[in-house]
Amino acid sequence: MATLTPVPVSIFSLPSGGEYLHQGTVFPQPGAIWSRGDILAQITTGTITNPAPSGTGFITFTPSTVPTVVSAASASSANPAQTLYAFYTYVESSGTAESQASPEFIINVTAGYTASVTVPADGNYPAGTTKTNLYIGTLPGGEWQQVAGTTLGVAAVVPAYPLTNNIGANRAATNASSGIIGYAVENVEVTFANRAGSGGQAGNNLRAIFGQDQSGPTGVGYEQYQGYYIDLNNQLLVMSIVQAYYPSLIQSTFGLYYNVASQVFQADNSQSNKILTMVGKFGQPNANPGFDPVGGLGDVNALGIFQFNAGLLVG
Repeated sequence: MATLTPVPVSIFSLPSGGEYLHQGTVFPQPGAIWSRGDILAQITTGTITNPAPSGTGFITFTPSTVPTVVSAASASSANPAQTLYAFYTYVESSGTAESQASPEFIINVTAGYTASVTVPADGNYPAGTTKTNLYIGTLPGGEWQQVAGTTLGVAAVVPAYPLTNNIGANRAATNASSGIIGYAVENVEVTFANRAGSGGQAGNNLRAIFGQDQSGPTGVGYEQYQGYYIDLNNQLLVMSIVQAYYPSLIQSTFGLYYNVASQVFQADNSQSNKILTMVGKFGQPNANPGFDPVGGLGDVNALGIFQFNAGLLVG
């Protein structure tokens, strides 16, 4: 009986009934960090609110007033320099009627500060308008409501990165129960290395993910800022088992456990959300542990073959 070193999750053969691995791309959550071999999930922080495309109440009105953007409105020492994308809508006094979105504009946040946006009370809006809602995101066309109900002419403070409300792919949590996207193909660290006034340019490094800029034609998917994953539907995985291995574990169910010390995911049958099934033991039963450390009877962190249970995958 031995304790092996946990290893990263790996893909075991082709998916059942398939001739190739199914790969896709996904937008990372702002601030996301993950490594090759991680299990990815769709993560929501805060509340995701988007305006109705045609407006509500002020249906035919599209704002045209250019807002005042202050890049360094208030000191915030931990806030990084960021290029954010935004639009605003007009709202009447009760908050039930909302205009269409304004043209998109850029907020270049100065490092060490939070920015602000002021929509002036210039009269260029429908009767009854008293407030604005501000929508901000990290990529063009990917904004979420961040500040609601700001009085016209009053500065709305842009939340510090990674914003109050956001959604995207990130490393799954220990004991995750749903929203599993897939298996991470590459490392991703989403802290865009943008510089104020650069028009969205970023350095070519891990911070830039797969590309060097986030500019591009309207409607383009900005693939350089997406992370690659392998779809896990009908896909077998090799994972280290938290518990000591015995044949009785085969066909039992497990949960996800993220081993912070080893920075790998493991299968753990003590977790309450049983989202994996162990379908077999990986490796030869009499393998030499010095050359092929797959683990055997009674070994902790031995390698097993697993599959996600039906209905959990969104990738």
